Amino acid sequence: MADANWEQELRDVPYQKPEPSTWPEGVRQIGIGEISALGVDSKGRLYWHGQLVEIRNRIKLTYWQSVGAIVVSFFVIIGGLGSAAQGTAVFHDCKMQLWSFACPRWAPANPVNIEPKSGARN
Repeated sequence: MADANWEQELRDVPYQKPEPSTWPEGVRQIGIGEISALGVDSKGRLYWHGQLVEIRNRIKLTYWQSVGAIVVSFFVIIGGLGSAAQGTAVFHDCKMQLWSFACPRWAPANPVNIEPKSGARN
């Protein structure tokens, strides 16, 4: 039963021959005593003692890139605050009817005609 399961696992995740000549310096092959700690799933992800081996590549910015990012962030915040201030000012002006030609007419969304027109059928 175990052999059939192993054959199915090899069909799902085929064996790939290692090429140590392409490995970075300081990397060695795993010894016989360590081999049982490794595992691979159907998507080719590597597991060590049942835990997924994670690879993280962090973004490293240079000094001037960091300065540029801070400057851009600052001006985005200033632009957002300016936009909020402008919206508040327009709302206030329309509420006080200071600029009536620039403000929308406030009408109910669904106007209801209370009195029927003459000749209208119910």
